[in-house]
Order: sequence, then C-alpha cells, then structure tokens
Amino acid sequence: EPYDSNPMLISALSVVKSKQTPIDLVRVETRNQILFSFLSIGWGFLADIDIESERLRAIGGQRFAIWSLARLIGLRTYKGKVSYLPCDKIPTADTKTNGNIYDKDFKDDVIMTHSRSYGDELDR
Repeated sequence: EPYDSNPMLISALSVVKSKQTPIDLVRVETRNQILFSFLSIGWGFLADIDIESERLRAIGGQRFAIWSLARLIGLRTYKGKVSYLPCDKIPTADTKTNGNIYDKDFKDDVIMTHSRSYGDELDR
C-alpha cells in the first residue's frame, strides 16, 4: 500500500470518484455465523495472547511476554479444520488499466456487515 500523508482526503476523494479497489478477504465460518476478515485472522495460542492481554494494556508491550508465559503455563488445545481454494488465476496488468491491476470494475461485489471483536464467543 502506498503511503498517504492525508489518508482522510485520499479516502474522501476515492468515495467521490467511486474508485473501487479489490482486497483479499478471509471467510471464517463458525457454527452460527459467517465472518469476513481483511487484515488478519488469528486462532489459537497467538490469538489468545493478543486478545486476552488487553487487560494488561496499561503496562505496555511487556504484556505480550507476560501473557505468553501465562498461556504456556495454562496451555489450551483447539480442534479445527482449515480449508482453502487454490488460486488458479493471478491477475495481470493490461493496457486498459494503464498497468494497474487494481483499477478495474468488479461485477461480483459482496456487501458485508460490520465486524466486531468477539472474544471467546466464537467457541459457543
């Protein structure tokens, strides 16, 4: 991603110009719902440390080391299944988009609901 010195201005101009940019999404299915993630998805040991160490936020970055030790002492196990689809086609630049593979019209738009942090609710 290019650096934008004024991301609010760039974002507003992109909305006004109806500029669309595709993003890589992760689809996560639980027993009760389907979630989408575009930054990252964490599960297991590292996710436990990241989410549960929030209660120690006041001590700064050391909270991760402290909570890592706590999770190692009280190690949990998780069952899961990982599925994926192979990438058959990698987008290539063409002359219609001036070499920019991210400046195309996408007809299969998906409207997603807003996400939120779930804590341990996904396991219920």
